[in-house]
Amino acid sequence: MTGVPDLPLPTIVDIRAAAERIKLLAVRTPLIEHPALNDRMGGRILLKAETMQRVGAFKFRGAYNAVCQVDRTRYPGGVVACSSGNHAQGVAHAATLCGMQSAIVMPLDSPKLKLSRTKAFGAEVITYDRAKEDRDAIALDLCKKRRAAFIHPFDDPRVMAGQGTAGLELMEQASARGAVPDAVLVCCSGGGFLTGIAIAVKDASPATKVYSVEP
Repeated sequence: MTGVPDLPLPTIVDIRAAAERIKLLAVRTPLIEHPALNDRMGGRILLKAETMQRVGAFKFRGAYNAVCQVDRTRYPGGVVACSSGNHAQGVAHAATLCGMQSAIVMPLDSPKLKLSRTKAFGAEVITYDRAKEDRDAIALDLCKKRRAAFIHPFDDPRVMAGQGTAGLELMEQASARGAVPDAVLVCCSGGGFLTGIAIAVKDASPATKVYSVEP
């Protein structure tokens, strides 16, 4: 009883449905352009400012889209997640907005600010030693005991669809500026954000290339 649905990868229809679910709560973040950066790079550079999203990261999009679809009859114990920071805050905030309980499994050495913000968003925080303990095992045990749904940070079609709403916005905003991106660069960790963005971008412009990038 993990609460992760056995569903295929999301489609553009799923991403558009997610956009409808989150539109009254998520921030439509700006697409920023500056002539100094354009001159330096020799082309138009458009930056999607997801740091201005709720909880300071795109993670709210996927978290809310997943949490709001949890079957409360089947999972009366709310939701459980594992994260060292941004997904933790996104799930905690989304659960509180939906009137649900949340428990977040976080490393003992998580930044103090992220621990305190996750608690402030209404979650119960359970810490663990990442060198000695298995966070997934802790989380799944909590799900079983509490009859709660597990909200995976990226391996969940509902999360991917929610993250993809940033791609919908990006392509709409670029079009309004008279631009069709040659390429879209997306930060990549687990790949949920990248998956959702790629689906949305390719639907709007099949010729646009999508690249995953990491620091």
